[in-house]
Amino acid sequence: MTLTSVVSVVAVCISAFSIGMAIWNTKKKETKEDSGQMATIIYGVETIKDGVSEIKRDMRDMREEIRGIDRRVTKLETHFEDTH
Repeated sequence: MTLTSVVSVVAVCISAFSIGMAIWNTKKKETKEDSGQMATIIYGVETIKDGVSEIKRDMRDMREEIRGIDRRVTKLETHFEDTH
């Protein structure tokens, strides 16, 4: 091999290494950005989940209140039917 061939091969190797490092750094940066976006999405989903749980509790409480009111109305209806 001549000196120019060796220099050319070394230059190609250095170029390939530089390109590889640039790609690796870009992927590393994208991974960090993706992690940040995923954390934001997870936080949003958790917030929605908490909201849905709260709505379910409220619905359960309202259902119990309605049952109580229904019982009271039924007692009143029975009382008024007995008095007439």
